[in-house]
Amino acid sequence: MAAAQSERDRDAPSALCSEFLSFSAKDTAARWLAAADLQQEIYRHLAAYVPRILCVGPSGCSSREEQREEQREELACQLLLLAPLEWLLLGAEPAAGLAALQENNSPSPLCGHVFKVGEPTYSCRECAADPTCVLCMQCFLGSVHKEHRYRMTTSGGGGFCDCGDAEAWKKGPYCHKHTPTSSSRDSEEDPVALLPADMVSRSSSIFSVLLRYAVAMLTWDQEDQLPAGLEPPDRGDSYYCMLFNDEVHTYEQVIYTLQKAVNCSQKEAVSFATTVDRDSVRYGDFQFCDQAKSVIVRNTSRQSKPLRVHVMHSSVVAHQCFALKALSWLGQIIQYSDGLRRILCQVGLQKEEGEYSSLVDKLMLNDSKMWKGARNIYHQLLMNSLLMDLKYKKIFAIQFAKNYRRLQTDFMEGDHERVVSVTSLSVQLFTVPTMARMLMVEEDLMTTIIRTFVDHLRHRDLQGRFQFDRYTAQQAFKFGRVQSLIGDLKYVLISRPSEWGDQLRLKFLEGLDAFLELLKCMQGMDPVVRQVGQHIEMEPEWEAAFTMQMKLTHIISMIQEWCSSDEHVLIEAYRKCLSALSVCHRGLPDGEQPISLSLAGHCVETFRYQVSQDKVSIHLPVCRLLAGLHVLLSRTDVANRFPEQLPLGDLSPPLLIELPLRCLVLCAQVHAGMWRRNGFSLINQIYYYHNVKCRVEMFDKDIIMLQSVV
Repeated sequence: MAAAQSERDRDAPSALCSEFLSFSAKDTAARWLAAADLQQEIYRHLAAYVPRILCVGPSGCSSREEQREEQREELACQLLLLAPLEWLLLGAEPAAGLAALQENNSPSPLCGHVFKVGEPTYSCRECAADPTCVLCMQCFLGSVHKEHRYRMTTSGGGGFCDCGDAEAWKKGPYCHKHTPTSSSRDSEEDPVALLPADMVSRSSSIFSVLLRYAVAMLTWDQEDQLPAGLEPPDRGDSYYCMLFNDEVHTYEQVIYTLQKAVNCSQKEAVSFATTVDRDSVRYGDFQFCDQAKSVIVRNTSRQSKPLRVHVMHSSVVAHQCFALKALSWLGQIIQYSDGLRRILCQVGLQKEEGEYSSLVDKLMLNDSKMWKGARNIYHQLLMNSLLMDLKYKKIFAIQFAKNYRRLQTDFMEGDHERVVSVTSLSVQLFTVPTMARMLMVEEDLMTTIIRTFVDHLRHRDLQGRFQFDRYTAQQAFKFGRVQSLIGDLKYVLISRPSEWGDQLRLKFLEGLDAFLELLKCMQGMDPVVRQVGQHIEMEPEWEAAFTMQMKLTHIISMIQEWCSSDEHVLIEAYRKCLSALSVCHRGLPDGEQPISLSLAGHCVETFRYQVSQDKVSIHLPVCRLLAGLHVLLSRTDVANRFPEQLPLGDLSPPLLIELPLRCLVLCAQVHAGMWRRNGFSLINQIYYYHNVKCRVEMFDKDIIMLQSVV
């Protein structure tokens, strides 16, 4: 059996080598050009050659032989598959055609260099619009920012250089290389107009066929069949056992499982596991694929959900591999011409007749189903195309915002890192001030982000407050992932508007309503009761609540900055916050009842409550946001000019300080040693309450509230 396999593998390359001599990419392209149905002709060609070039045999060979096999595949792909596409696109010999295309190109001033993992990035502390604005080394050394105070970091991969983006820099947006000249193309000018009409027509057809093919294969869920038109003439009986990566299982678990499943040495298993971690998939021609799959599932499902394993026909695997090569080829071709980049953007975002979503939408909505290597390649293509064209970047941002809730839900339910998720592109879209405000106004972005965040934190107590003390390991894992939404909200609010329109005011205040709903779910969470008699037996969970508090600290400060920039917004925000606090008090949590006390002719409404006996919580974000807004309001003198616009409603001054005063009394009692039996969890909470990470929006705001009322 092994000898027969080896003989077949020797015959396949030799057969292809003989075809190299007789194959003409130019003639093939001419035949495609004359065809009535271009997609059918290209599909027929791919069906005949792709399964014979890619994934034609087992990978269990020496590293030198494996490297030689990869070189053979690359050469065959270029000569038999990509060269005809280049001839058809350019209408001439590819090398000369690409050189002429690049020579006639009038590029935009954007750099767009995509950072690799570990590559140095530079940000100017004096001129950057926000901390996310960075330069590559070449642009930084050729800019004025090298003489300023700057910050150097290493990239996590995926971002790109902001040189040429006027919104990213207060001054000096261009380096010497990307400074616009008299021959530079204006941003409003259509680069497609610089291309010949016949090339525009051909490129649109080719890009449409290839992009549809790639999307169909990367979102294909049939393991034993191919889309119509791609079935190979001679269908073999070879299968591959596909192992997909996740962020749940450890290296050791995967290595041990691979040794069991495919009967390989530990060294080979380590090599396989490394490839799986890099590309998220490792394929090999195993004799008993189903048996290997069952072993992998059985050995990885004891502690958590099993590793994802598929048994797929070799032709399906081959076409998926070529789909990635086709996307990489598209990304390389559009580097030669901004006109081709614009055409690819048009093809990717247009909705075909009878379809509700574009090809780019389909890729994004199936992002969580793809393996890591596929995600990286199509994300790279999105960055090289849509994010480099200012017109289509806006259209893509709108589609991204429309799909935001679905994309985040898929990410929460998945198990890959955010850096390889399409949701990570939010930093490229939401940090652009004009785009963020456009999305806030047109797509309710701020409200969508906050409501998506709240919807994923469903574990509540009877009063509707967040409850983290009973989280399972899976819920804790999901809580870690949902925090990325706070980062997206930070991107949206990172740049305070200098001018306000009526629609921006309306949508921001709607977002503030959603944010107050979030804060009401945090108001009074994780309450504690003083332990008497004996020491607490089990330390309660407290870290999750403080993690959320620390993440939201910057958001609360940014919201206050936005409110301070417009008097009308500030007044409305203050009134909404007062209303939210009234709702919290009317809820009478934990059975508290208001009473009236009379002393020396004065009547005061308060609660029958003792800190040392009843429940008390250190989390009071609604009260503290009100205190922050009160400080901003006092600077405007609105309270004196328009007192009727700021009614306290049901809240008397003593009620305003009730909850902050409880918290300060709790701190005093803890420092006096009255809460020793409550263990370290309460001590840690009091520590962070005064710590620099939290005190600005916790301790300081409680003091401000007491001072304001007094």
